[in-house]
Amino acid sequence: MLNTAKAYELLSKRYEGTKIRMNTCSKKGTHLSFPYCEGITLEKLLDSKLENADVEGFKALIDEYMHWLSYGEECNISNIDFVFANIIIKDDIWQVIDYEWTYEKFVPAREIAFRAFYNYMLGSSSRKACEELLYQDILGLSEAEIAEYIEKSGQLLLKIAQ
Repeated sequence: MLNTAKAYELLSKRYEGTKIRMNTCSKKGTHLSFPYCEGITLEKLLDSKLENADVEGFKALIDEYMHWLSYGEECNISNIDFVFANIIIKDDIWQVIDYEWTYEKFVPAREIAFRAFYNYMLGSSSRKACEELLYQDILGLSEAEIAEYIEKSGQLLLKIAQ
C-alpha cells in the first residue's frame, strides 16, 4: 500500500483531465491535511434513484462509475477503496475523499467494483433491489461466483495487498 501523499500524486495523474479529482492532500511536516468537500456522495445519489424507482438514472450512475473505475487502468495504480461513499459529487465533479488503500499495481476493475457493490448492499436492506443488476448484469457473475466472492470478501483485501 502506498503512503497517502504518493497515492494522491499518482491517482491525480491517472485521472488528469477528467471529472475525477482526488481530495487535495497537503503535507505539513509529519501531518497530512485535507479540505472539507461539499456535495453529495455517490451512495446517496444511488439511494435517491432507488427510492424514486429511477432505474435508468441508477444504471446511468453505475455505468459512469464503471467508466471511471476502469479509466487509466494501464497506469497500474489502483484505489481499491473506490466505493460509493468515498465519492462526493458536486457540479459534475467526482471528488474522491479516501484513497489510502491505493496500490502501485493493476487490480481488475471487476474486483474493485464487486467490493463497492458488496459494501453498498450491506448498508441497507432496500438496496437488495439492485443486487441482480449490479452483480449479474454489470459484472456478469453467476450465483456461484457471487457466493464465492462474498465468502472471500475479507480475503479479497489480503489478496490485493500482496
